[in-house]
Parts: sequence; structure tokens; C-alpha cells
Amino acid sequence: MPVLPADKGCFLFTNYIGDKLLVTLTNEERGWNFSFDLRRWRVFPLHGPGHYTTTISHPNWLGHGEFDVEAGKHLRFPIVGRS
Repeated sequence: MPVLPADKGCFLFTNYIGDKLLVTLTNEERGWNFSFDLRRWRVFPLHGPGHYTTTISHPNWLGHGEFDVEAGKHLRFPIVGRS
């Protein structure tokens, strides 16, 4: 894992589906919203602590989640298909 600044958290998204996904992160407290395409493996956006929501979009489904980020912590998001 990369070394983080003491005041940041790290999101690690891993796309095991293989198809392109659209990931949107939102922090309403800060009025912050960021979207990116996740095609394969990992993305490491660094952000400040707080409460975040995430939306993961695929042509066949839509997923939502909520989580809290703590300074200096890594959060892992493995994205897998369901049978």
C-alpha cells in the first residue's frame, strides 16, 4: 500500500467484473462529488476524513453504499459479480 498523508484516507477499488463501471463518490458535508470510470483493477483517490456515499453503475445494475473514512486508513472495495 502507498504511504498516506496523516490527514487523508485511501479508497482501493478492484473491478473483478471486467466490464467498465462508473464509480461516483460523494461527501455532502463538503459539497464534494467525483466520478470516474473503473475498467480493470485499482484506483487510489485520496480524500479527507468524513462520511461518503458511493454509487457504482453498470449497464445491467446499479449499486449504492455508505462508509466513513478515517485519516490514515485504507478502505477496500472488491467489485465482483453475483451468480
